[in-house]
Amino acid sequence: MAKEYIEKEAAIKAFKIAADEYDKRVYDIAVCAGLNTAIRVIKSLPAADVRENVKSAWVRCDKHIVKCHKCGNFLDMRGVNAGRGDANFCPNCGAQMGGAEDD
Repeated sequence: MAKEYIEKEAAIKAFKIAADEYDKRVYDIAVCAGLNTAIRVIKSLPAADVRENVKSAWVRCDKHIVKCHKCGNFLDMRGVNAGRGDANFCPNCGAQMGGAEDD
């Protein structure tokens, strides 16, 4: 099962909204204290090192040169990737490549 990640600020905002709405309906110190404790716990958690999964494709410029459709970075396929046929990510922007496109 794939891991799911949330933004800490979005979670904190959601708990603050829940606490405000609960305060307006029924004043219960224990519930509000619990929501505030949850906010403190979320703030104390370490952030995960997560990056956006960006997809792109190689655009063939000539027999050996391709460029990243996302950032325009050129890559000579005779160099580091010689014999591999295709690089699976752009070394410049990190986009994951899904294949090659022709201009």
